[in-house]
Amino acid sequence: MTMGDPSFRILFEGKIKDGEDLEKVKAKLARLFKKDEAKIASLFGGGPMVIRKGLDYPTAQKYKIAIEGAG
Repeated sequence: MTMGDPSFRILFEGKIKDGEDLEKVKAKLARLFKKDEAKIASLFGGGPMVIRKGLDYPTAQKYKIAIEGAG
């Protein structure tokens, strides 16, 4: 990216889709981010949290789609 290119961040709000099981969503996110489930569980304890920043648009979209797919 150059100085003029916009950068994007991934903001996680700790919400899951209706009908999803919280523990299953945590397990999917742990696999996605290659982190242990205890670390992922901390994302659900408070308010919104930036989990990735400085991304180009295509990369940010890939994260968005993957997170939404996890539930």
